[in-house]
Amino acid sequence: MSAQKRRIIIHLGFPKTGSTTIQGMLAANRDRLGDGIVASPKDELTYRLRKYALKYRRSGHLFWWKLRHEVALRQMVRKIDTMEFETLIISDENMIGIESGKIFDPPEQTNYLPWVAHLDAALSGYDVHYVIYHREPKSWQRSSWNQAFKMRRVKADFETWAKDHSDLDAPRRIIEQFRGLLGDRLHVLDMAEEIGADRLMGRFILELAGVSQERIADVVLPPRENESLPLASIELLRLIHETGKFRGGRYRTLSRLFKAHPELFAPNPKPPRKDG
Repeated sequence: MSAQKRRIIIHLGFPKTGSTTIQGMLAANRDRLGDGIVASPKDELTYRLRKYALKYRRSGHLFWWKLRHEVALRQMVRKIDTMEFETLIISDENMIGIESGKIFDPPEQTNYLPWVAHLDAALSGYDVHYVIYHREPKSWQRSSWNQAFKMRRVKADFETWAKDHSDLDAPRRIIEQFRGLLGDRLHVLDMAEEIGADRLMGRFILELAGVSQERIADVVLPPRENESLPLASIELLRLIHETGKFRGGRYRTLSRLFKAHPELFAPNPKPPRKDG
């Protein structure tokens, strides 16, 4: 099949809308998707793209990182050009610099449109479609704070953090900007449509890529990852940080421990009731 007709499905995110679950599913089923269908779930193909996009955002928009991102984009396209596929699925919610702690920032800080336009132009030789998931804003806002806290980029409690990340309309605005550029090549789904018993997170992406229903029915589901930290562990981490005694590596070790063992913060079962 010629490069002009080859298809690329790009799952752009958002963060905290099941992206890690989708990536785990794609990674566990690389050899089960069908002939000509290749999956790249947040792996080396997009590593430099997300690395420099995030550095650009976190540095206060230092132009040097934007230049590095452009070089990384050209390198990625050259690698894609050499790959053998009919449909390529790319999943990376950070490849244009979006991260969980920034989703609900004010408008002047959430303009990702130039990054998508640059990506789309670089892949103009392919039939490219984009997929974005969204969810109910208030629970999404709290989940975004939880993720930012878990990644040690936030130390404040939710109420304090939310004062500076209060634009609940930001995801809708970002989506509409993307739609103006991409038209019907942008596919937007509510995360709730694919969550629950007998449902598959990422089903739409597989169907868009042309994976047969028989193969979708045989998809292997890996264990869930990137779960939110229990609120009790966040409160303990916050109090520990305020003491000033745990910084740097010691604090990161505690954070990793709490993340790996949420059962430490499970409610204690009630003792059996004694009769009379």
